[in-house]
Amino acid sequence: MKHSVSIESCGRNEKQRPEVSSGDGLHRVSISAVVVGSGLVVVVSGGTTPHIGAVAIAIPRPSLKNPSQLSCSTSVYCVPNHKDDEVAKQIADRISPALNRTTVVTVGLHVDAATPEEIQKLTQNSIIATEKLIAQLMEGEKE
Repeated sequence: MKHSVSIESCGRNEKQRPEVSSGDGLHRVSISAVVVGSGLVVVVSGGTTPHIGAVAIAIPRPSLKNPSQLSCSTSVYCVPNHKDDEVAKQIADRISPALNRTTVVTVGLHVDAATPEEIQKLTQNSIIATEKLIAQLMEGEKE
């Protein structure tokens, strides 16, 4: 499994635009992000046909179980006949409280006639890439 991380700066304030990926071939998932003020826009794509299959927005808030920890409230919109909503929610639910940022996530993962194993690989690569993105952004915030 290949993993790569690259950082590219843009804008007057040199905001980060990280790009990360995980997996190979049809199962490679790429994530790019743009810092927008105090928020973050994340684009997740992979498989044979990049597209927008679902969008999630997560807003950080204190956890209902333990107010000293962050959680988030997440809303998801799925394009009809797509199944990207579960991955979009998982990613938004990981990023928003980890970075304490309102986070919008778009996901489009597609492999023709995907088997359950291929879907699992794409989902797993999405989570691996998400963790890499979080680590990269947290490191950038320390600088």
